[in-house]
Amino acid sequence: MVRLQGRAPGPRQGERAHLPEGAPGYCRGTRGLHPGGRDAASHGHRERRRGGDRTLSEDPAAGARRQALAALARREHTRGELQRKLALRGHAEKTIGVVLDELAQQSLLDEHRFVEVFVRSRAGRGQGPVRIAQEMRARGVPDELVRTGLPVQDSLWAQHARKVLAKKFPTAIGDLKDRAKRIRFLEYRGFSHAQIAAALVGSANADHHD
Repeated sequence: MVRLQGRAPGPRQGERAHLPEGAPGYCRGTRGLHPGGRDAASHGHRERRRGGDRTLSEDPAAGARRQALAALARREHTRGELQRKLALRGHAEKTIGVVLDELAQQSLLDEHRFVEVFVRSRAGRGQGPVRIAQEMRARGVPDELVRTGLPVQDSLWAQHARKVLAKKFPTAIGDLKDRAKRIRFLEYRGFSHAQIAAALVGSANADHHD
């Protein structure tokens, strides 16, 4: 009885043919396919796609502008503040300068507006001109803008100091120790000696009339 020899096993439908090592078109590491085959084409496509991503990556100036606008959307900033923030993000000094110049030209970065908002905010917290000026300089506001941005009338600041003092110390001034305590409080808040003296006199007069 003669046994019929079965057909040599081959690739099933949908499977790739695996070439034996040494056969034409064989390349180790590519599952038997030549580098010009479908796997290699897919690899080349991925490489081109990655290269395209790098080509289409965000321009440094555009990235710096986007980050600066995000900071300005939260609150007003000085130029110095934005310079420091963008530098920490790794942007080049030249790029930062160009971006901030453009924002200033478009009135999106305005240090005069920053000073106006800052003074009003800090005064609302009970701070005096000395402390407000120190904080503005620490944020990079130029000295000239600090001087012009703060009200100069001592009488206005003395009145403000008196209100701040009355909120903290609603009772009349007691002994010298109590008076010294109030002076230290107003000094910490950032009022000048002249403003503190005027505030204490006004407070004493108000207590006397009461």
